[in-house]
Amino acid sequence: MSTFDAMALRQEIRRARRALDMTQQELADKLVEAGFKSSQAQIASYENGSVKPSLDKLDAIASALGGEWKLK
Repeated sequence: MSTFDAMALRQEIRRARRALDMTQQELADKLVEAGFKSSQAQIASYENGSVKPSLDKLDAIASALGGEWKLK
């Protein structure tokens, strides 16, 4: 069984977003385009660890950032 590393997740979201020179708002906009309710504040909450995204939203975030993630 795998464990969920919330700190690694939030760091990976931020790292991947910044590597694409994408703002939190731009990432939120991509999620909205994919059919999810999202906002800049929500992306910030994922990155600071106060909220964990659902698996569906996490998959959409990975797609918006151009890849797939393997969680430990």
